Amino acid sequence: MLSRTADQLYWMARYVERAENIARILEVSYRMSMMPEESREGMSIWGSAVQIGGDWTQYNAHFGTVNRQNVMHHLALDPRNTSSIFSCIQAARENARALRG
Repeated sequence: MLSRTADQLYWMARYVERAENIARILEVSYRMSMMPEESREGMSIWGSAVQIGGDWTQYNAHFGTVNRQNVMHHLALDPRNTSSIFSCIQAARENARALRG
């Protein structure tokens, strides 16, 4: 019983930590997008946020174009993305609910 409780606590903390990290990535991307743009080559700031999140292929399959609105939705609220803030908080909540007993 103790090992199951420890396991659920561990994963609950990991999901909360992942949600916090994704929120930080979104915050930094938003702040960087507000800076005056010089001639940037390569991937955009918002594309970099998706790349850091590690789910570029899933993003391309659902959205295709990279813009602020799509990236923020994908990384924050999309239930299809298992790394989104919404999904991480939901998984942490499920682990906490299992511990209630």
